[in-house]
Amino acid sequence: GGLLKETQQLVERGVPLDSSALKSLGYKEMVLHLSGTLSMDEARDAIVRNTRRFAKRQMTWFRADPLIDWIDASEGPDAVVCAIEKRLASLNAGV
Repeated sequence: GGLLKETQQLVERGVPLDSSALKSLGYKEMVLHLSGTLSMDEARDAIVRNTRRFAKRQMTWFRADPLIDWIDASEGPDAVVCAIEKRLASLNAGV
């Protein structure tokens, strides 16, 4: 409901429908709903689908970047802090 209301307000304030803001994830689907092209259920499903696709593209891009060092956060905050400290120490040792 919040995204729909926000999109309605932006359109009412004169933000052009072809603006970058209203073409972004979530807003684009709400604009299609407001125009009658998509039902609310279809808009919600499209947002979920498009968000997943976007996240997948991001992960593909991040995995390909050799400068990104992944830390497993599943073991809790103490393990994350320990991993960061170890990595910083190894970086400082190489300086």
